[in-house]
Amino acid sequence: MKKYFFLLLSITLCFSKGYSHDLKLGFFQCYQINDNLYLQVKLDREEILEAVMKNGTTTTSGKEDFKMAIFDYVKNRLALSFNDQSSQIQFFLIEYDEDHIHLRGHIKGFDPNQSIKNIAITNTCLIEEVDGQENIVQFDLNNKKRSFRLNKQHIQTEFNY
Repeated sequence: MKKYFFLLLSITLCFSKGYSHDLKLGFFQCYQINDNLYLQVKLDREEILEAVMKNGTTTTSGKEDFKMAIFDYVKNRLALSFNDQSSQIQFFLIEYDEDHIHLRGHIKGFDPNQSIKNIAITNTCLIEEVDGQENIVQFDLNNKKRSFRLNKQHIQTEFNY
């Protein structure tokens, strides 16, 4: 009997379209190359497009305008500071795949001659628009990794590095 159950389960899994889940996650990774800090962002494609349209941050349907609207949406909902100095993000790349939008940006306002002692982040990307949205924020700096989960109940964190 067990043998037939596992056979039926295996056949069902082979012909199913894949594992479906309702996890709503965004990924934000801050990393350093030489004296520069970068941010890489991965968000659900459908959710971010709906959020940008819903928030009215674009008025035309041009591809370049929509790209800038996505950049602005993220920049307006993400605040980073290093050593109590706020920084700005200048996005320079956007890529799409079937399920996600990937952004890359350069973090400005960081003094490379000063070691990072503390970091503060506030992140509300998709949290207001998507029920259950959580954003995983990872810092890979000074050969140390730190990760945090931000959500509706916890949109910001501050820590020593």
